Amino acid sequence: MTNMSETPSSHFQPLKRLRIVLILLLLLCLYILLTPFDSLKQTFDRLTPDGSLEMLTVTLHHWLVLAAATFGGIAALLLAFSFRYPQSYESFLRNVASACRTFPRDFKRDAGSFFSALGRAFESPRWITISLIAILIGGFLVRFALLNRPMEHDESYTVVTWASGSFRYAVSDYHLPNNHIFHTLLVFVIYHLFGKTPLLIRLPAFLSGWLLIPLVFLLGKRLYNKHAGLLAAGLTAFSPFLIDYASNARGYSILACACIALLLLGSYLINQQNRFAWGMVVLTTVVGFFTLPVMLYPFGIFILWMSLTWLVSVRRHNSKAPTYRGFLPSLIFSAFLAGLLTLLCYLPLLLNSGINALTNNIFVKPLPQQDFLPTFGSRMQDWLNAFREGLPLIVWGLVLTGNLLTLLLHRSLAKHTIPIQIAAILWLVPLWLIQRPNLWPRTQIYLWPLVFIWGAAGITFVLNWLWNRFNWKNDLVLRGILLIPVLIAAVYQIPRTIAIRGEVSPHEQAVEIMRSDPNALKSLLVVAPEDDASTWYYADRYELPKIIFDRNRPFSTVYVYVNPMNAGFEEPRTLPEVVNRYGPGMAFLIQENSTLLFERENAVFYRFPANLRVIEETFGVNSP
Repeated sequence: MTNMSETPSSHFQPLKRLRIVLILLLLLCLYILLTPFDSLKQTFDRLTPDGSLEMLTVTLHHWLVLAAATFGGIAALLLAFSFRYPQSYESFLRNVASACRTFPRDFKRDAGSFFSALGRAFESPRWITISLIAILIGGFLVRFALLNRPMEHDESYTVVTWASGSFRYAVSDYHLPNNHIFHTLLVFVIYHLFGKTPLLIRLPAFLSGWLLIPLVFLLGKRLYNKHAGLLAAGLTAFSPFLIDYASNARGYSILACACIALLLLGSYLINQQNRFAWGMVVLTTVVGFFTLPVMLYPFGIFILWMSLTWLVSVRRHNSKAPTYRGFLPSLIFSAFLAGLLTLLCYLPLLLNSGINALTNNIFVKPLPQQDFLPTFGSRMQDWLNAFREGLPLIVWGLVLTGNLLTLLLHRSLAKHTIPIQIAAILWLVPLWLIQRPNLWPRTQIYLWPLVFIWGAAGITFVLNWLWNRFNWKNDLVLRGILLIPVLIAAVYQIPRTIAIRGEVSPHEQAVEIMRSDPNALKSLLVVAPEDDASTWYYADRYELPKIIFDRNRPFSTVYVYVNPMNAGFEEPRTLPEVVNRYGPGMAFLIQENSTLLFERENAVFYRFPANLRVIEETFGVNSP
């Protein structure tokens, strides 16, 4: 044990230099903490050529104070430790310096080891490999077939509001949480370089949703067995909910992918120190958080699971568990680095929109105490309905039963010590009680693949137990039974996919009709908020300018889009309501000369000549 009398080597200069750096850092942090904003602003203003540092705002000052408190505290602790235990500190610095010198070589070596292990992870009996390839092809086809489905409201809003604009606006604006920034940036690149068809702008969601299938296979195989991995991959491939979000230009598929990738990396790092894999943990975490802040849920599960596994292995002195030197420091450092990089990624947004835009907007702010439990129950029902929809009773019944068996029989069927389910419960339940969030099923999409893995583990355990109990010898029959739930789920997706693929967007139909009008630029298109984003998207796709939605100008023709069903919103829309609330008013239309352009269950599209007298009285000019 190091004592108070230890002294450092007299010629170890890095220790002295680092102390000087820490002292200067501590003084700078204290200056920021103790200096009022106005005085600090005046000081920094003098350092600029024009005498004004515009970027130093009150919001930035708040973040500077937080950073100064954090780094100042760290600097103070390091300084105290260096004077209290100089020999230990010197040894630590030598080890860090040595690690830095060898890091490039070690990182390259670890990358080779990681990819070799990844290749071996896919090694399976031939029938497993063939079945997995078939599942991957099927999962690809049912997702790809839906890429040109009609654009929905939220994904359309993301495209026309952020992806179609400037890079700066995409990374700094968060007036609504529709902006899944990392996903938005991917769509931004595609939109500006390749095109804006639904198929193209949905590619990031599609590719991450498809990549989820092999990741689920690997995680299921690593945590349980190859049969569980294969069955879970099949259920993931043909889950209607996961298929839908793989063909929806939003970041939810990336969130699910990041969650499974993180747990897969964790299952590898539990028994193997690998710098490249820790780097992938950091990268995966940052991608998840930069896509959706609710990455906090799966990331917390990951950290808690890894920590509990380490703690149990140390207490049991298990040589096969993560007792290797550096596991816990690597976990802590990776979490810290991921948090720091995430903060840097969000910095433009925080400076422009403030922290409340991210953490306290109307969609994520805590529900009132009295509303949380009723809303929670309603959302769990929504979650169950979303899980059941598009899957036959026998499949989701088996999956839910398998989940229960997997938790109860964990020691008998799992390769890992601590059930991830326990880590999820210990993390999510207290967090939900504190946050009181509105748990929409899509925000919990990261749980979907895990439910399939746990369900598959339980199903395959029972199946293998029965096979061994009755000493059945025909493995071909066992394989067939194993794949039956996958085949049933796949068959159910065929008519569903055909039906969705055959849908025609009424918003696109309305825009195409208006585009065919030679006087389209002199016309006005009126639409209610629940249908506006999709209409904006199709107008942008077909090169109609935004001016067609501007009611504060002269116009010669008025097109009106009415949604008589308006499912999920306030109430069914009527023509007068849409025109009076969201258009110029019924007085601007010559109602007796209306033309019904098309009528569908959820959309009615009209054309009216504009009332020239009212146009002239309002704008002082005749209709164009």
